[in-house]
Order: sequence, then structure tokens, then C-alpha cells
Amino acid sequence: MLTLRHPSVLAAMAGRNNGEYCRRIGDLGVGMATVGGISVDEKTMEASKKMVERGRQEFIFENLYDFLEDNITTAHGSQAAVCVNVRSATLQGYVKAAEIIADLKAVVEINAHCRQKEMVDVGAGQSLLYDMERLKTVVKTLKDAGMYAIIKFRGNVKSEREILQEVQPDAVHIDSYREGEKGFDFSVFKNIRDFDCFKIGNNSINTPEVAAKVLGLCDAFSFSQIAWNEEAVRALVEST
Repeated sequence: MLTLRHPSVLAAMAGRNNGEYCRRIGDLGVGMATVGGISVDEKTMEASKKMVERGRQEFIFENLYDFLEDNITTAHGSQAAVCVNVRSATLQGYVKAAEIIADLKAVVEINAHCRQKEMVDVGAGQSLLYDMERLKTVVKTLKDAGMYAIIKFRGNVKSEREILQEVQPDAVHIDSYREGEKGFDFSVFKNIRDFDCFKIGNNSINTPEVAAKVLGLCDAFSFSQIAWNEEAVRALVEST
């Protein structure tokens, strides 16, 4: 089971959440900070480069080990737990990255959330939700190797219960998104309340009141955009 010093998580933001940023937000007392998302194999890195060309932020690097060692080590400086959000088009990519991440005392988060066309087209990100056998194989391979596996995905894409029953992850990080609506869709977690895994709730959590409601259904809550406002993050931590 994932054990955090506080039930708050800095969620991944590609191109922004490097080790130094995670350390700075971790210093505010959050329970876990997420490095990435990062692309870890050739196909996803090429997709990242295409996304940069059209104006999106991405982490572009040549050496995976050096990137992970530098950023995880820096992020650990806050004493918060460290997670790395990983995108890959291949099982080998996940395994290679996960081995490094685990050796550096961080947690692996499998990204089945990214819906950028470049990532989906190479079989990464949200495409995993439409290939349960692949997602199941990735999770099982990491668990069989003794590694803790979080999967992050968007709610209301496929049945959340079906995903969890099929894949059996150690933990889930669900963006409780509903097309055309704003705010947290609490039904996503009500529908999986009885499922035995660590649950992190995400989507538009920007006040202590919403965070407290999320913690009524989840083991932790996550935030991203609000991290620009350190006072708001401090308020979330101090009030939950």
C-alpha cells in the first residue's frame, strides 16, 4: 500500500514538473510530487518532439537514466514521496524506465491518460484503455518484478470498474472528468468505492472544501494548475 505523509499529490504536467519544481512544491508539505509526464521510448519521444513543434511543453532529453537520476534525486530533496509519470509505446519502455525509477526509490505511474493525438497514434496514453490486454500486461509485468504500479486515466472514457477488475493495479489516479462539464465528478469514485486499491482523485481540486469532499471517497487528492499559487497549495495542505 502506498503510504504518504499527507493525502495530497502534485499531478504530472509535461514540460513543467521537473525535479526542482517537484522539490519546491514538496517543500509545502504535500505527500507526493510527480515528475513528468515523460516519454521513455523512441516512438513516444518522437511524438513528444512533434507536440513541441506545435507549441506544447514536453521534456526532451537524450539519456533516460541521466534525466531520471537528476530529476528524481532533486525531487527527493523535499522529503515528499516521488512519483514519475511514464508514457511508452512498448512494454520494454515501461520496464526499462520502471527499473530505473524503482532503483531511485520513486514510484511508477503508468500514463493511460494523455489523449494527445501524437501519443495515442503510437499506442501510448489513453489508447491503453482500448487495449486492456496491453495495459494488463504492463501492470502485471511491473508487479511481478516487485514494483508498485499506479495507473492514471481519465474517468468516463470506459467503465472504471471494468478497468480495475481487469488490470488489478496497486493504485489508481483518476481524472474524474466528464465531457462538457467542469469540476469533480464524484460518481466516478462512488462507483469504485469498494475496490481494494489506493485511490487518488483528480480534477479541478482548488479549495480545501473540494479536497475534503474528495477525501471522503479517495485515499488522496491531486492537483496541478493550482500549483502556480503556492499559498493556495499551502492552504490545501494545512486544512486537510
